[in-house]
Amino acid sequence: MDVAAEQLPDDTALLKQIIVQLQEALHSSRRQIDQLTHRLQQLLRAHFGQKSEKIDPAQMALFAQQILAQVNQPQPTPEEPSASVPCKGHGRNKLPRNLPRKRVVIDVPAEQRKCGCCGQEMTRIGEETSEQIEYIPASTYVIETVRPKYACKHCPDGTVITADKPRQPIEKGLPGPGMLAHVITSKYCDHIPLNRQSGMFRRQGLELPPSTLGGWMGASAKLGDLLLEVMVQEVLASDAIHTDDSASSQGWRVQWESRPIGAKARSPVA
Repeated sequence: MDVAAEQLPDDTALLKQIIVQLQEALHSSRRQIDQLTHRLQQLLRAHFGQKSEKIDPAQMALFAQQILAQVNQPQPTPEEPSASVPCKGHGRNKLPRNLPRKRVVIDVPAEQRKCGCCGQEMTRIGEETSEQIEYIPASTYVIETVRPKYACKHCPDGTVITADKPRQPIEKGLPGPGMLAHVITSKYCDHIPLNRQSGMFRRQGLELPPSTLGGWMGASAKLGDLLLEVMVQEVLASDAIHTDDSASSQGWRVQWESRPIGAKARSPVA
């Protein structure tokens, strides 16, 4: 909408705001013109130029619809200044409140809390707080499971009893559940090979060769047999099954289909 000179306000600040809005509208129009010109050139090149592959007419119609949509899009006018949106700051993100926090107070020494002017004791009026991220490296520890033995001194048979040992992920194995979960997660989620994990444990003074970690992985895979059975039954109950035709998946499918009825499948170990 054209505005006559006598209709413009006399306020200098308002005139500056109108000029800024006109500049923004001009830059937006130039960008839109450049985009439309580029798309128009693509259409002309695809229609008249020499090209081995013909462009789909439906794609040309899509370009035309986008061009018409941008042309018909209403542009903001200086008479309707848009509300200014505050820009987001570029400072640091706040640290999560769920992280454990350790409060360290660095106080002014008692001899410095006296006023240098009158010599009276100064009063605390507040505090300044800053945050810093610290890291505690993961550590390993040994769990000693003690089971006291009991015997009857009055019976001649000398019966000795102890408490039942808790079930372990690997029978008579060295790793605990948390250790196995850490090794599995590091390998499959964090993509840390077993030889690198062995080196990481070595820096903590724990010798765990990659072969030992590999044995843990194989034993852990057997723990998933029950879950695997349930997953297979769920898949076979589906109306459609999508499979991967790679060599590894074919080998696994043949191994599964050729197993005896009722026998457990051997879980693949990567």
